[in-house]
Amino acid sequence: MKIDAIHLYRLSMPLKTPYAVSRKVFHEITPMVAEVRGSEGGQGWGEALITPGYTHESVEGGWDFCRNAASALIGMDPMAALAILRRQVDQHPCAASTLIAALEMLTEHEALRVTQTARIPLLAPCHAKDREALKDEVNGLIESGFATLKVKAGFDVDGDLARLHVIADAARGRAKLRIDANCGFSLDDARRYLDGLRGVPDVELLEQPCGAQDWDSNAEVARLSPVPVMLDESIYSLADIDRAASLPGVGFIKLKMKKTGGVELLCQALDHIHARGLLPVLGDGVSTEIGCWAEACAWRGRVRHAGEMNGFAKTRERLFQAPLAVEQGALSLEAGGMPAIDRAVLDAHKVGQENYTLARSGGKR
Repeated sequence: MKIDAIHLYRLSMPLKTPYAVSRKVFHEITPMVAEVRGSEGGQGWGEALITPGYTHESVEGGWDFCRNAASALIGMDPMAALAILRRQVDQHPCAASTLIAALEMLTEHEALRVTQTARIPLLAPCHAKDREALKDEVNGLIESGFATLKVKAGFDVDGDLARLHVIADAARGRAKLRIDANCGFSLDDARRYLDGLRGVPDVELLEQPCGAQDWDSNAEVARLSPVPVMLDESIYSLADIDRAASLPGVGFIKLKMKKTGGVELLCQALDHIHARGLLPVLGDGVSTEIGCWAEACAWRGRVRHAGEMNGFAKTRERLFQAPLAVEQGALSLEAGGMPAIDRAVLDAHKVGQENYTLARSGGKR
């Protein structure tokens, strides 16, 4: 089989509710999407959202990488193309992952084969700000079957703690809390937050308290924290996992497929986390069904804790012809072939497209 065509898309998928992290409020998901078609009729899909500050990549730089790579890979054997792209993950993780994931779906990577229905418990984010609305939201999520809730922090220490206590009181004994600071704390702020965190029940972990490159501050927070620390933005490579494993108090590593370079390298990284005595958490909260489905496939047999591949549930419309279902707080991964894209939804939300084929290695539309 040869690569017969690559279609690149830029999408704008509005969210049902704004999604706030410490440094940004998402009103839409704007991923790059790759569609790769094989000469024998198969196709595969991959995606990645590049968020400047989360990765060293830029949106335009990632798009240029995909355009140049697509032009070069036309007519190539998919496995040879995968080998080339995987060598470029360190420099272009999100951009390379977009094409790698599409090629892995095209070649039906073993981790993407779903032979029996699986249920992946999902984490649910708490969005509300008002105290009473927050209580109602927590109760509603728990009644819907969610057993792990995400609490965002890294905005303002006093406000963060006040919100945490409202959520903890409402969820007491019924759900675990996963606190995510998204690099938002200075070391002094993190120390203040830890003082207020002590004694709060049901907290599973504190995610990425300080900056991605500020290993010293994250290490100090992990040493002082009453709950395990999980690193996310700091982690790209196996060497990063090794470094995290050397820090007392770090108990979890968060991975996303768009950072590791597709499903094969993601599975290797998940196995490496276990080998280093840590626990993995997996999932992209700002991915569409394309990325979330692949991450859900990789979750099986490698992860025990609630998945964070819930970005698809935040968008107003879905990309799959048979949308992913969430029932009683769990994603239902149905047995069968690779998922099919709803072309009408894709076309309605694309804001850019370029096509590369054997007949003509380029062309914009």
